[in-house]
Amino acid sequence: MRFRTRLLITLTGTVVLPVALLSWFVLDNMTLRLQTEHGNRVDAMVLSVQQRFQDYTSRINDRLESLGALMRDDNRLRSSLASYDGSVHSIDSYLIDFGERQAQLAGLTYFQVQDKDGVILTSGHFRSEYGRREKHHRSVRKTITGNPYKPGILNGRTPERAVLALTRSDSVFIAGEPYYLLAGFILDPAFLRELNPAANFFVCLEDSSNKALVLFVDLALCNASQTEIRDPGTTSIIEVSFADNSDGSTAELRFRLVYSMADLELLLSDLDRWFLGILGIILTLGLISIVWASGKISEPLSELLYKTTRINLNRLNISFKTRRKDEVGDLSRVLDELIRRLIRDAASLRIAERRLAIGELARQVNHDIKNALAPIRNIVRHYASLAHTDADELAEIVRDREASLDASITYLEQLAGNYAKLSPKLRLSSLDLDQLITRIVQEYSNARGVKIALRLTASCSVDADPIAFRRILENILDNAFDSLKGGIGTVGIDTELTAENDRETTWPNDEGEDADNETNAQIVIYDTGVGMNSEKLENAFKDFYTTKPGGTGLGLSIVRRLIMDLSGSVHLDSSPGKGTRVTITVPARRR
Repeated sequence: MRFRTRLLITLTGTVVLPVALLSWFVLDNMTLRLQTEHGNRVDAMVLSVQQRFQDYTSRINDRLESLGALMRDDNRLRSSLASYDGSVHSIDSYLIDFGERQAQLAGLTYFQVQDKDGVILTSGHFRSEYGRREKHHRSVRKTITGNPYKPGILNGRTPERAVLALTRSDSVFIAGEPYYLLAGFILDPAFLRELNPAANFFVCLEDSSNKALVLFVDLALCNASQTEIRDPGTTSIIEVSFADNSDGSTAELRFRLVYSMADLELLLSDLDRWFLGILGIILTLGLISIVWASGKISEPLSELLYKTTRINLNRLNISFKTRRKDEVGDLSRVLDELIRRLIRDAASLRIAERRLAIGELARQVNHDIKNALAPIRNIVRHYASLAHTDADELAEIVRDREASLDASITYLEQLAGNYAKLSPKLRLSSLDLDQLITRIVQEYSNARGVKIALRLTASCSVDADPIAFRRILENILDNAFDSLKGGIGTVGIDTELTAENDRETTWPNDEGEDADNETNAQIVIYDTGVGMNSEKLENAFKDFYTTKPGGTGLGLSIVRRLIMDLSGSVHLDSSPGKGTRVTITVPARRR
């Protein structure tokens, strides 16, 4: 598994997953708290409405007690009641007006005074109601009088319509006769709106089938609250007893708090949406940051790996220079120092190789000179012997052996010339690479009668010795033409300019600047000959290694030394039957 992949997995497991789990926990906790807060608010609304019911009940009980005491102390009312004989005509105006006047003073919206037979003597909410007899007055009074802390609801009348009233009943004795007081508040929309504790909370009156009562004066508010509220929640507040004056029937009713769940659902939905959106943004930014960070770590390491794999003794012009101040920069500087040590060691190695080559060369020179001197020594000894024994034949023998003596001397001269070529003195000058190669190839082709394919695109100058460069090209071209089977095939030379800052020498540093850029000229000499196997390829640059009959084995060795003297490198690629490719890289300057 790649380091970058491991880094991505590690950072994802240690950053992304914990953030996701934490976000889920926070969202779940916030949802639970919002639901709990909503439940607490509903409970508070229920307590508020119950408290208002208690306040209404206390007000009704207080008013009944006050009205009973007032009736006992009002002499004129006592006189009116004394003159009442059970007929409508005996009810005087004072008694008729008493109910309306006292209801307004007491703040009641429903008030009646009945005699023992259920005849209405005065009414605070319906003045013309006096004289009407309630047939089921006993059962009605029993229903709404039962519990002083639990008011009842009865079906009453107003001039316009039937009404429901939250009432209590009490009795007062005047002149030994019982009179019954019914006092309370009409359940109209204004009363319900006063009970509603807050927006989206509605108090409705329901029967045992959980339906709002049709008997209610105006159910538009209650019905609308249940039909318009999406997924309403309901909470029972208080139960009351109901009595119907028209038929005497009774029932158990209840006030219920109806509230909207839409606000809570909308809030939770918005919370989920926003939370998931923010979480998505955080995770996306986190993943982008992780990918970016892993790239910033792995890419320089990949660069170092690529450069390191290309290092060999023939390619030491790779630079690890950087301005980074982190661990990668430290590693790059260590590798750069290693390259410098390798260059120094390579120079020492070249010196050692040269010394070894000199020793081998000395032995070769000794061998060749001995071979060349042997005939001369023999001739000289022969001359000396004749000079002492047969001087007359000396002139004739000299003429006979003159050709052999000249041949031996000529051979020594040729040896001297050949050995002088092994280590010429370089005279460096700035030369146009493409023009130099064109001139050398043209002379080479004319002298040998061969054709070489050229593709020269370097367009640069190099510091080189023309003679040394000629020796480099001629040695490689000789090998290329020698490898062609029957002289059939192609030999070519390509040149191009390569910028080493791509992947060879440097990369951008932390400040966005490049390290020192180096530009190289690349010369590729290729052929389609027989090629070389791995053993020949490995030994190609070794001194005195040759596969040619009569070869010295110093051609490619001299080529490599000449190229390294130009601060360049040479690389050899070959495979049997596919030809050979020699790549020469030397420092260059753009024109």
